[in-house]
Parts: sequence; structure tokens; C-alpha cells
Amino acid sequence: MICEICGKQHATALHNPEYKSNTANAPQSSTTDKGTTPTDKQATSNTNQSTNFGKDNATSEKKEQKVNCTSIKRTTYSMVVPVYISAGGNEKLVYALLDNESDSSYIYCSVAKEIKATGTLEDVQMLTMNAVTDEKLMLYKDLTIRGYLTNNTTQLDAYEKQAINCSQEQIPTHHKCSKLPNLQKVAKHTPPLLDIPIGLLIGADCPQTVHYKESVDRPDDEPFAAKTLFGWTICGGRSRNPTQ
Repeated sequence: MICEICGKQHATALHNPEYKSNTANAPQSSTTDKGTTPTDKQATSNTNQSTNFGKDNATSEKKEQKVNCTSIKRTTYSMVVPVYISAGGNEKLVYALLDNESDSSYIYCSVAKEIKATGTLEDVQMLTMNAVTDEKLMLYKDLTIRGYLTNNTTQLDAYEKQAINCSQEQIPTHHKCSKLPNLQKVAKHTPPLLDIPIGLLIGADCPQTVHYKESVDRPDDEPFAAKTLFGWTICGGRSRNPTQ
């Protein structure tokens, strides 16, 4: 897996712009140490030093896309689906990044504020590829998630984060699916690009969401499609084609 920002061997969402090559190696395992006290909580996340996209950071998004186009010759798609999230009757449409490599779920701080979610401050140990940090994060329990294209619902607990990293280029859309021969039949089930934030990262603590129920196989070097609780999405990489 290649980072679309720096071109190194790690997921794009794990990119840390402050990381230096001479930084001492940090533990990378998300397994809880036996010596950890019962009050400590550990969470694996790919939201470290991340960037959300939307109207408020259009400039930074353009810069990121420029880096991608000049340094990376592959296009990658992440498992992203639009969902409604609500707390106490207040609901907002957001994109949710499905990540079964994260053992916890996260909510973008601005979204938590908009839906007026109430939570408790928790001590959390964040483990990423680059660092292990102790943080105090708000934990929101029993958030309700409802499909944008489906009638399915579920509930989850999520920690608050300042941003959730996913570039606009990685979001599956109807247009992108229709350009891929093996995915044209699922294009009608994929919405166009929506003007909404990346508001959630749903991790392995919500298995009914991150595990897909049906898939469309791919030829070599092409993304595949997966049907999740909240609709179809695509995932994987392909060689960049300048004509598309």
C-alpha cells in the first residue's frame, strides 16, 4: 500500500506530515500490553495528523491533488459511504470511512458539535505507525447511523477527532464506477460526489458495518466493489489513465 501524499509504504490516512526520517522507531502494535492499568484505554486509528475536505479547505485539497498527480501513478479508492448520523434527534449527512484496521470508531469534532452530541472525556492511548501518544478524547455513546441509500440503521460509540483523513479523489462515485468496466453494473447504486464532510471513521468495533455482504470481483490491477450495510462502495487501486 502506497501513501498518496508522500509515496512511501503506508496507508494515505496514516500519513503524518510532522514525521521525520530520523525519528526513533515507535511501537506499532495495537495489542494492549499486559502491564496496562485497567483505567487506560488504547485505540488504533488512521486519523493521526489528518485532513478533512470541504469548502473550508478547498485550497489545501488542490495542493494535495497536485502532489498526487505528480508523484503517484496510481489511483486508489477507499471504502466510503454516505450516511446520516444523529444524536438526540439532531441528524447530519456525512461520509463514513469504513476501516477494519482501526479498533475504534471516530467522529469529526465539527459534526459532533452540529448534532449536539454529549459525551464524556476519556483517557486514550493512540497507536499509529509513527507514534504512541496519550490523549484525552470525548467519547460519544449510542450514536445512530442511518443509510443514505438504504433503510438500514445501527448504533456505535465514537471518539472525537479534529479531522479524519480522506482525499476527495478516494471517494467512490457514480462517475468513477461507470468508468470501470467490471463495476458498471453497480454504478447505478453509487451516488455522485456529495458536498458533505468526512464525518465518521467506522472501525472494527462496529463489525456489521465494516464487513461487506457481497462483492464484485476485479481483474488484475482494478478496484473491487463491496456491498455494505449502508450500500455499495469500491476499494483498491488501479493504474492512472490520463484519458479518464
